[in-house]
Amino acid sequence: MRMGHLEQTAADKSSLGFEYQDLVLVNILLGLKPGEQIGLEVFDDVHTESITEDLCLIQVKHSLSGGNITERDIDLWKTLYNWWKSVPELPSEKKVEFQIYSNKKLNNQNLIVLLKSAKENKEKIIDAILDIFKDIQAAETLKAPTDPENPIFKYVKALATAKSEEVKFLLERFSFHTDSGSVTHQINKKLSYFAVPDSKLDDTRKYILGAYKEFKMETITSGAKVLITYEIFRVQMGFDRILRSSRSNEVDYDRYYDKYYHFRSLENLSFLGSIFSTQLLGIGKTDADAIEHGIEMLATEELIGELKKEGDFTYQDDSRLEQQCEISWRHIHKQAHGTFSQEGSQSHLAAQACYEKTLGKELKIKNIALPDGFSRGKFIKLSDTPSIGWKIDWQELYQK
Repeated sequence: MRMGHLEQTAADKSSLGFEYQDLVLVNILLGLKPGEQIGLEVFDDVHTESITEDLCLIQVKHSLSGGNITERDIDLWKTLYNWWKSVPELPSEKKVEFQIYSNKKLNNQNLIVLLKSAKENKEKIIDAILDIFKDIQAAETLKAPTDPENPIFKYVKALATAKSEEVKFLLERFSFHTDSGSVTHQINKKLSYFAVPDSKLDDTRKYILGAYKEFKMETITSGAKVLITYEIFRVQMGFDRILRSSRSNEVDYDRYYDKYYHFRSLENLSFLGSIFSTQLLGIGKTDADAIEHGIEMLATEELIGELKKEGDFTYQDDSRLEQQCEISWRHIHKQAHGTFSQEGSQSHLAAQACYEKTLGKELKIKNIALPDGFSRGKFIKLSDTPSIGWKIDWQELYQK
């Protein structure tokens, strides 16, 4: 069976996973209304469709180097050509729109300026296309037979020689959407309309993007077309749930793991000479143990610092957490050193038991259990102050 032009255009694309396209689609998803749906690579790069008569075809053009869209831009000409060629295949009952999303800016050349208001400038645009065609055609006649053809020539020629009413049909429905700011900024702005706090905009955007990518890959893998209805977006993809979580006052302590693995990836970390590492080495722990606990301490303190700036963690919260640590440690320390006699190896065993049980203690804030590494990091921080210790005589040894 012969593929239509739209299918061939979609099949020619080398990948569905362009990050910019994903961001543009999420940006559009946030404006989806009941009864509407968005499709990926069905009619075009992206399309939006309502249950009534609206169909919007969207091409996403991203350039790593940014720059400007010019009147000789091959992406522009190829897109206009593909749309013009594909019009007969579009549902005749639909009210069609054509949109280009790009991270490039629009320059001030004649055709580009006219295309900014394409509907009002149809006749002038047709004249401009004809002028560009004549200019390129004249240049082509001067080339040697072995010289390559201007890559936009076939697209310009097709549009310049097309029926006027066909080109007008396209121009009456065409618009540019170039970034005055970044797409991520546009998404964050929309999320703020959904009452997502400023401190959670970036994380919320990433959660939605991740949910979309997961849905997209599962759908593509199953061999189905990617069509996202309002209901799928809000419920199946979890947008409503993500919103509820983002609006809640629950603190995301699981961000600790991001901090932990960041510090874990750093090379040449050393905590030798620090009080906490000296305490650890004094009870038989290794340099590797000191580095592991040092990373936990850094991750914990960095997260606490961020949460304080975001207003999700106060000085009082930190003070109460440290008090909780000291009360728990004091009981454990007394119990450990009361179990063993304080002579020779028995004292060493008591210190080790105090260390093991203390770092295994679960800490909570407002009845929320903290990640194990976060709790250990806080205990280690206090042993570095030092406000706590493992040996019976830790104050004499380390509080100087």
